[in-house]
Formats: sequence, C-alpha cells, structure tokens
Amino acid sequence: MTRPPIWFLDIDGVVNALAPADGLVQTTAVCMDHPFTIHYSPELVETINACHRAGVVEIRWLSTWEQEARTSFAKVVGLDDFHAYDIPEDDTGRWYKAEVVDRVIAHEGRSFVWTDDEVDLEKHGLLDQALGMPHLLVAPREDRGLTPEDMYRVLGFLLRDAAGMNPEGDHHPHRPIWFLGDGTFVSARPIDGARVYEIEDVDYYVDVAVVERISAFRKRFDLDLRFMSDLPRHALFAIALDTGLGHLWAHVDPGAEESPMSFWKGQIAVDHLVGGRAPFVWTDHDIDDEVRESFSLESNVHLTTPVDDRLSTEELDQIEQFLSGLGKGNH
Repeated sequence: MTRPPIWFLDIDGVVNALAPADGLVQTTAVCMDHPFTIHYSPELVETINACHRAGVVEIRWLSTWEQEARTSFAKVVGLDDFHAYDIPEDDTGRWYKAEVVDRVIAHEGRSFVWTDDEVDLEKHGLLDQALGMPHLLVAPREDRGLTPEDMYRVLGFLLRDAAGMNPEGDHHPHRPIWFLGDGTFVSARPIDGARVYEIEDVDYYVDVAVVERISAFRKRFDLDLRFMSDLPRHALFAIALDTGLGHLWAHVDPGAEESPMSFWKGQIAVDHLVGGRAPFVWTDHDIDDEVRESFSLESNVHLTTPVDDRLSTEELDQIEQFLSGLGKGNH
C-alpha cells in the first residue's frame, strides 16, 4: 500500500501566528522553561487534526520547539500527537530544516508538504534531493500563520495525491461549479442512516446517499464542488475529508457589507455570474423567490431549494438533467 505524503509542520509563524488578530485564541505554552504567548486558530487546529485522522497525510513537527512541539505546544492548542524532529547535532552548513527534509525524502521517497514561514529556496539554497518528488512548499506570513487559503492549497495537494492525480495540478476555470449550500446534504434534523458530526455543540446529520451521488456527478461532469455555507470552514473541511468528497473550497460569510442581494451567498453567486465564469448549480435551503428572480434569465444556472433539508432523489435527477444538457456528461 502506498504511504501518504509527509507534512513537515513548523510552529512559530505557521500554527502560532506571531500577532493577535480576530478569530485567534491567545494562550501560553512553555518551551525551554520559558512561557511563550501563543495565538492560534481553532479552525486551523481542527483542519490539521482532520487531515491526520483521515489518513491522507503523515504530519511531523519540524520546529525549533523540537520535542516540546508534542509535549507542550500540541497539548495546549489541542493538536493530535505527531512525530517531532530534533535539531541535528552535526552542522553541514545548510539550514538544518532543509537538511532534515532532504535526508528524510531521499530515504523514504515520498511526496511532501512543507509549511514554514522561512521557506525560501533562493535564500537558503535548499533541498538537493527532495525537489525530485511531488511537493508543496507554503511560506505563510509570520504574523498571520496558515490562512484558509493556504489550507485550501494543502488540502488540494493531499487529496489529489490520494486520488492518484497530479498533486501539483490546479483548477480549470471553465469547469461547471456546484455551490453546496446549507440543506444540500447536511441537516440539523435527524436523518435515518446518516453520519453524525458535532459542530459547535450541535449535532448535524450528513446524508451519505446524497454525498455518494454528488461524488458520482463530480466524476462524470468534472465538477468543481464548493461549499457555500454558514457552518464553520474547519467543520466543512472535516466533513469533506471524512465522506470522501475530497478537494473542496469553502466560501464563508465575508462580513456585513452592503449588497444588492438579501444574503451573502447570493452575492457570491451574482459576482460569479457577472464575471462571465463557468455555469453553476446552487443548492441551498435559503434560496427564495427574490434570489430566483435574479437568475431567471440565465440558462446556464440551476437553482434548487431542498425541501427536506437535504436533496431528494427527484431534485438530484433534475440537477443531473441540467448538467447533461451542458454537454459535459460521459455517456
């Protein structure tokens, strides 16, 4: 069995943002007998744990925190227990982290992700051997740490690798899009045979049969699936990983800005349409008559308001018919 990619994960400037910001939790962790102020995103922690628990990657700490990444930092912020590297005693003249990555990848021959705010190939002259394997290097801004956009890149790389696709590939801008809104397959109401996820102390139910059909549509019509939901992004990423939906972006509420639409999801859909982009399907239990009127003259848009807080067989059939009409089906 093929082993998953390795994720070399730094702490400071990556999981620990070096400046406070909205949405970050402040706490303290001890390293080398000194307390350090930590700013971290609970959503980021949940997403990293979800990647680990789904088995799509093997995460290893590569940080000056050394073993205290496991024994101190991870316990404070709520991360799972990952292997941690120590700083090598022998000095080869190269940045020690590059030395570790190069040595490990040369020995194990696996694709890898490396997230470190100091990753700079030109500056450090890094990685003689490792760059021969599929890889993704992400250098976040140290004051922000890993952002949702950074994690989208990481998840895309990992899930394409798991699917046997080119992990360094990217999106095709003209693929049909499906905006997966609230009530598509995740419901706060109990569903027989559903998977249950606790999100912010509330049980949500995922209809696996609907997910399986959406996955089949994705392969058949080469769809770009995107969440557009009021649920937190880390929870959506975890659901996508666990159900096998894979590489999904998650649009979230951009904030209280003036908009001609009645709610933020509608504005994203309008912006997409005005930009002359690909046709799309949008399913959401909040799509109302006002929203439908806004798209009534568009032949390349299909809107569905799930009647039972999840798509019915009939509604899925109608979506399949619309996608087939775009000429994208493999018959």
